Amino acid sequence: MRQFNVYSPVIVVVPGENFDWVLNSAEAPSVTVQPATSWPLNQNSYSVTAGTPAQATVAASATKGAYSFSCTPADPNVGSQKIVVAARPFIDPCSDVSVMPGDYFIWKNDNTSGVTIEPDPGNSDFWPIEGQHHYIQAGGHHAVQVLASAGAGSYDLVVTFDGGGGCVQATQPKIIIGSGGF
Repeated sequence: MRQFNVYSPVIVVVPGENFDWVLNSAEAPSVTVQPATSWPLNQNSYSVTAGTPAQATVAASATKGAYSFSCTPADPNVGSQKIVVAARPFIDPCSDVSVMPGDYFIWKNDNTSGVTIEPDPGNSDFWPIEGQHHYIQAGGHHAVQVLASAGAGSYDLVVTFDGGGGCVQATQPKIIIGSGGF
């Protein structure tokens, strides 16, 4: 189960996901987490005590988008907070992902080796996400936002596993950016 600190500025989740809110005792002894208006979680608020995770569930019917939340007491170093529901369920690094400009998605590495994801040098258009190098540890997750300015098209990925090797399917995985709804 993934864990998110209550003072995180942005957390990215998928519909139906269970996660833990956590709090470090150096931050506060306890915090209440609540939505600014509406949000995609099954409870209206969460009380989180330092050292004791509070389990949260994203509604299975949650729709993609960003939802504001706040903490009491607030962290003076965090100006705003949001929960983002990803446009797609967890994506294996060796699978294609179809998204729209501005969407978030989460790569989930279920392998026993870490994986590096980079743009294929043969792509004719610019890379549609921030950063040229994305590393996901074994069993880890990595949230990514597609640039709002990303053009429609297909962007090939180069996926390399720690210790060598890559994806086993015959086709190269891609990020597919659409120009209409999916």
